[in-house]
Amino acid sequence: SSGINAEYGQPEGSVIDIDGFNMAAGRVILAVTPAGRESPENIELLRQCYVKALNMVKNKGYRSVAFSALGNDSIRIDSKTCAKIQFISNLDWKEERQRRKNSH
Repeated sequence: SSGINAEYGQPEGSVIDIDGFNMAAGRVILAVTPAGRESPENIELLRQCYVKALNMVKNKGYRSVAFSALGNDSIRIDSKTCAKIQFISNLDWKEERQRRKNSH
């Protein structure tokens, strides 16, 4: 994979805040998931998608977020593994925020 998403022109592992059009959410955070095969590098990019999305939600003051099984299609990771990556990414994000809060 080239590392750049052709449709959005953004690097893999990044997130984009777009209009939700007629969806109830109003906004959609699009994750530019890696393409290709499951590999340590692609799993790290996938983890970055979750972390960056959570940071965007926090920074923009959004009240909630829902995740799909990111990577399930683009790098053919099974749903169970996707759920584990999401869960661990969420825990890591929360722990990092708590560390930052406690260091101030």
